[in-house]
Amino acid sequence: MELPGPDDEVVRWVARLQTALTAAATTDGDIGPAIRIADDMIARGLQRGPRGQVLAASLIDLSHHHLRDKPGQPEPYRPLKDRLLAQGLITEDNVSAALHGWELAVGLQQGWLPAALYDELIAFGGADPQVRELMTHIQRHPDDQAPAAAPTGGKP
Repeated sequence: MELPGPDDEVVRWVARLQTALTAAATTDGDIGPAIRIADDMIARGLQRGPRGQVLAASLIDLSHHHLRDKPGQPEPYRPLKDRLLAQGLITEDNVSAALHGWELAVGLQQGWLPAALYDELIAFGGADPQVRELMTHIQRHPDDQAPAAAPTGGKP
């Protein structure tokens, strides 16, 4: 399944949000700029959902990229996530939804997920018809290894 790429304006705004979150994470700095960017993204219709979900989704994305690109280096986004949780700016539900969204995107990209992740996504979002439709493009694989002829899809 080939997924359409994101809109250029969305990409620019997400980059701005991630820059603001990185600054807040690496300097234990002000989260205000990231909040304003997330609110602007929602107001412009570039992102859906509550502010906390927009912030959590960008934090999860930043965290995954950091862990992939800088293995063994301290991960600065977990303390920021904990700070935002403590301040009530994001919720555990926001974080859970962001994680599941990341897993869904990875499954769509590679065309399969390990059974445990696949089952978790079905349990989390299976009542949503859009999630159910997307899951039809992902194979459930019984272990953590790619199926022999794993299909590939678009990019997350």
